[in-house]
Amino acid sequence: MKRVKYLVILIWRPFINKGKCQSLTGSALAVMAGLVCAFGHIQGAGDVKQAAQKGLYLHWCIPTYYVAGKNETKPPSRILSTRVFVGQEISITLDNGSPSLHGRIDLRDGKYSAKLTGSFGTSSGSFSGVIQPEKAFEPDLYAFSSAICGTYFVLSTDKSCKPFLKAKASSKAGD
Repeated sequence: MKRVKYLVILIWRPFINKGKCQSLTGSALAVMAGLVCAFGHIQGAGDVKQAAQKGLYLHWCIPTYYVAGKNETKPPSRILSTRVFVGQEISITLDNGSPSLHGRIDLRDGKYSAKLTGSFGTSSGSFSGVIQPEKAFEPDLYAFSSAICGTYFVLSTDKSCKPFLKAKASSKAGD
């Protein structure tokens, strides 16, 4: 007996109102995307599916860095943490435009895929690719004006970023 690995539900039918076609609103598309994410991968990814349904947390942090003029080392710290839902846009801007975080996280073939852009200090970092929950990942491209402010992200089921900050603080430089 062959087991079904994927169940995909696609519904697309423009609404017709007195002969005029209307497209689905953003909220209707979000509901449909949620249904596809919720039912998209049934076998072998129960934990991933459950996490996607209840929401995850995206932590954006600064690694350990050295302050040259003061001869001191600063420990890792959090820029921001936010609850995210798979398939929904992320758009956060704090203070006077920095920091700001934009993008989205999707679920494809049982794996998380992220496309994120974060601006912090004098630089912006972008990431596009597959990510693993509970593991730090860094932007793969930086744009900067005077200096690169290195950052990293962690997608987690834990709303606290303290375990990740502690792990970065105890790891060797460059890890």
